Amino acid sequence: CPIQMEATMKVLNYNTILMCLCVCLTACSEGMDTSSGDKQPPHFEWDPGSATVILKDMIQYGENNIAILSLHYDTNRYGLTGFTPNGIQKFQKFLPATHYIESSYFERNLSYSNGIFTLVINPKDTGQNSLFIQLDTNGNITNQKELVQIKYASIFPMNNGEYLVRSSIFDSLQFKTKLSKIDNDGELKWEKVMPVSFEYLHVANNRIYGKWNNDSIVSIDANGDVLWKQSLMLPKGFLLCRVSSSDYRIARILYNPYNYIPDRLAIDAMDIDGAITPLDTIPLNWSTDFTDFESLGANELVLLGRWGGSNKILLMRLQSDGSWVESHLAPDENNFSLVSFHANGDGTYLIMGAMYINSSYYSKTLIYKIDANGNYLPF
Repeated sequence: CPIQMEATMKVLNYNTILMCLCVCLTACSEGMDTSSGDKQPPHFEWDPGSATVILKDMIQYGENNIAILSLHYDTNRYGLTGFTPNGIQKFQKFLPATHYIESSYFERNLSYSNGIFTLVINPKDTGQNSLFIQLDTNGNITNQKELVQIKYASIFPMNNGEYLVRSSIFDSLQFKTKLSKIDNDGELKWEKVMPVSFEYLHVANNRIYGKWNNDSIVSIDANGDVLWKQSLMLPKGFLLCRVSSSDYRIARILYNPYNYIPDRLAIDAMDIDGAITPLDTIPLNWSTDFTDFESLGANELVLLGRWGGSNKILLMRLQSDGSWVESHLAPDENNFSLVSFHANGDGTYLIMGAMYINSSYYSKTLIYKIDANGNYLPF
């Protein structure tokens, strides 16, 4: 779950920030320029030919293979297609025509572990329920369960192969969040209805953290019981990453009190009991929708987001004390339409988009893999 923030970087003092940022981003852009077509960085490519597909999400699996979720216009069905790193199709499986994929920069409904893809698909008809589906790496459905009275769902992996499903219900004239825990077979273990709607939700170390209105963060244990609620101004949500078993970092927006424009990114430390310690603030500029926040160890953190409403992603490296280190933009393609991006959890990041062919409606899919230093990596 994301926070939408406008971000720039802090170097030595406020007077040098913009100058250093301009130098950094200009150098970054020039160093990655591949728009001429003479030199393209390593990438995965899929050309579906005359077939029209709408990309939704992707995930890396196995030995650098790629699986892509997409809508196929000719059948009006969503499908999962697996590829080798050099673009050879390994499998293609169409999902039930009665359901659709809910996926965006901020909500991911596809995960992979131990040879199994897991996803939740939502009903097109309001009289139906969401489906929990698992597939193997040959595209065979190994498990399919109906999630009773669950609609508009998103899924979060937990420990021991279990999953948290978040869905929305309308009760007592307000929207509320229903949390459901299911095991690896899709069997319901428990469900709880929260008194508010969690606009932002994170799962870390089998704990659930949610935004409670605009002024609190709440912690929920693996049984769905609220452990604590801590006051914290969250006008535009938060991102959370785990640094150690009992140490976390929070990234959130602060507003200018005079014009109510977001102008600072705050980094806070939080322990497992909810004690929060402010660390640093970074001046904001250049609108960015941050979606991932992770620790790479050795006191290094990375924020990932879409930069300035453009078709580029921004990687912002921080130290664990919240101070800015450096930033990178990618990719540099003039005809690239950004669709999806996310952290792989190992210090590498995938960026997927469409490149339209000869200004036509047909497109080919490009996926880049980069590290936290902005280097392109082979698959």
